[in-house]
Amino acid sequence: MNSHIIKDNLDQTFAIKGFHYRSVSIKHVPKLISEISSKHESGDIHPGVYSKYISHFDQSVPDSFPSNAYVLIAAVPQYQVDVRFHWRDHIHSVPIPPTYNHKTDRDIESILKKCLAAHGFRYEKAKLPLKLLAARSGLSQYGKNNISYIEELGSYYRLAAYYTDTPHFPDGWGQPQMLKRCESCKACLKKCPTGAITTERFMVQASRCLTFINENPADFPDWLDPAAHHCAVGCMICQKYCPLNRHLNKKTDHKCEFTGDETEAILNNPTKENLSRETLNKLDKLCMTDDLDIISRNIRLCLDRSGRPWVASLSSS
Repeated sequence: MNSHIIKDNLDQTFAIKGFHYRSVSIKHVPKLISEISSKHESGDIHPGVYSKYISHFDQSVPDSFPSNAYVLIAAVPQYQVDVRFHWRDHIHSVPIPPTYNHKTDRDIESILKKCLAAHGFRYEKAKLPLKLLAARSGLSQYGKNNISYIEELGSYYRLAAYYTDTPHFPDGWGQPQMLKRCESCKACLKKCPTGAITTERFMVQASRCLTFINENPADFPDWLDPAAHHCAVGCMICQKYCPLNRHLNKKTDHKCEFTGDETEAILNNPTKENLSRETLNKLDKLCMTDDLDIISRNIRLCLDRSGRPWVASLSSS
């Protein structure tokens, strides 16, 4: 089949699913890692943040791909997940933000298998700085909170990247863009519970970002108010208050509910050996079976937060 027809078919299949994608030449791959490294060297990226995430990246393109291959960066709509815990005679809602559900990567791969592999072209997952790649490809634009946005999806989506030897994709490489609306808007800056977003710099102070803090097993810093926690992992505040997400905030992906016994087990015995198969299945559907000790800690903080004035203001928004 003509490669132009194959690309057209891929475009249509992604559009029908509501997915978005762009492409860049693989010659740009080394630039992504070097750009991240240079930001670290200049002090824009905190050493702890850099060391945590740089290990997940791999700038070496597999030898099996030719020099004229491409990287596809795709975005799948994802919304916050409403997780409910029965605990101490109450039902507590603890959300999980978008992007943590890695199982949607399979949806992208099924399309690539159908549209590319079925016609003799290869694809392979790429371990690259996805947000930077999305911005460089023109797929997304940065917000003041350093989260990237796509017009129809807001910031509620998950990114995944793939190498492919399919020819005739455009090379969309360019300069990252910041949303024009962010120039005059300060919604996320005013609502950030840890002061990670400031007017003094474009990049957030990641070491103060609640997402970075509660994704790590280290002790919380003394300055952090435990009442700031409101998610099983990550943070929803800057996204929830962003005007570009206003039409999406009420959308949720599948709900999940844990009984009182399951909640107690998650809080007190957060290991795969101590949790029931049913509980593990629920956690697996949420993509929350890794780092159970961290998840357990964060959930406990959310359940203990009642009466805190900051949390009350969030729940009434």
